[in-house]
Amino acid sequence: MGLDISTRLSEQLADAFGGRVIALLYYGSGAFHKATDRKTDHDFTFVLDKRSHGDLTRLAGIVSRHSNLDFTVHFLAELEAIGWDDFREGSQGAFFLKYLATAHTLLGVNIFVQHANQLDPDIEWITLKHKVQEYFWRLDQWTFRNDRAEAGSIVPAYRKYVVRTAQDLLIMEGAFTFSDVNALSDDEFVKSVATVATEFSPFTRALFRSRWAEAYDLSILVKFREALQQDFLRIVSKRRLGAETDRLT
Repeated sequence: MGLDISTRLSEQLADAFGGRVIALLYYGSGAFHKATDRKTDHDFTFVLDKRSHGDLTRLAGIVSRHSNLDFTVHFLAELEAIGWDDFREGSQGAFFLKYLATAHTLLGVNIFVQHANQLDPDIEWITLKHKVQEYFWRLDQWTFRNDRAEAGSIVPAYRKYVVRTAQDLLIMEGAFTFSDVNALSDDEFVKSVATVATEFSPFTRALFRSRWAEAYDLSILVKFREALQQDFLRIVSKRRLGAETDRLT
């Protein structure tokens, strides 16, 4: 399905916008053949040169023809006016430039590669930290709901975001990259990375080793969320202490 939808969407957008297209990027689990569910969204970021009257209406007519589509549009003139260090894509901050730089380019040129390489490392780290905090908030909302009728949808999503949180913590520590995210399925990440990464506490590593395979209940999954919270606080404290030391020397 992923190849079909990317091909059709590319053709439709090229026909509709022609030379105004800067880039069409395809990323996420659908793009990198990691999707385990037919209902998995296919993630696309589309960049046009500048905003013109009727663009959104034309895009809506194209996007609405497809199901399971996560579609974002940017306008290059606006991105440059705002500034790349202030880039946002939905709830994703400037760090997301690094992820978009790894996407498949279906049309045009991936303009995010250059700007990802130029991104201030401190801004990347801070915006990634904010994203991890948003993940914790999201996990807590699912925990509070704890509705048995919704367990079938909440538990898979909870597992997905436990892995995302763990991956982003390792990226914050420089022990994992956005390209690594694309290369591994969630279970492969747990088995080959999370169980051995010394950036996590011994408790977190042991939890991934012993409980992940059976973690299909919120009462178990909350233990992962709590363990990762402690790792997050330790990582942030270490960074703050290092910054304070540098300031004093």
